[in-house]
Amino acid sequence: MEQKERKEKMFIGEKCVKEVTDLPERTPAGSPIHEIFFEDGTKTTMPHERFVTVKTDYVSSSSAVLREISKKLSTQIYSCMHEFDLTMEEIDPVLNEVVRLVNSGATKASNLLWGVEDAPLRSLLMINKVLVKNLDHEPKTDGADGATPAGGVVDPPNP
Repeated sequence: MEQKERKEKMFIGEKCVKEVTDLPERTPAGSPIHEIFFEDGTKTTMPHERFVTVKTDYVSSSSAVLREISKKLSTQIYSCMHEFDLTMEEIDPVLNEVVRLVNSGATKASNLLWGVEDAPLRSLLMINKVLVKNLDHEPKTDGADGATPAGGVVDPPNP
C-alpha cells in the first residue's frame, strides 16, 4: 500500500486516519504491515488484514472494531476447523490449545523483554518480533523455539 492522498475521511474506531505507509517488515505469513498516522498526532502499526477489516468511512467505537475483528477471525477459524472435520468433542480442546499457545508465547516474550507490565496491550506481532530478535540462533522451522519466521503454529518450550 503506497502512501496516498485521500479525499474521503477514513477512520479506525474513533480516530481519523491522516496517512498510511508500508513498513519494510512483514507478518510471519508474509503480509504487509502498515504504519497508520492519525489526525490527533498518534500512530500505530497493524497488519494489512487487520487494517482492511477495521477501517471505515465513519467514526465507530473500539467495541465495534473488536466486533469486526472477532467476526472475521472467528469465521476463518471456523472454516479451518471444517477442513479438519473436527467432532464436537474436539472443538474445546483445540481452542484451549490455541489460547495456551498465545499465552505461552506472550509469557516468553514478556520475560525476554518487558517483565510483566502491560501484558494485555501486547499484540501477537509484537510478541513474535521480540522472540525472533532475541533468539541466539536461527528460528526453528517447526516453531519449537516460540517464534514463527514463516507463520504457522508454534509451541514455545516452557522456560
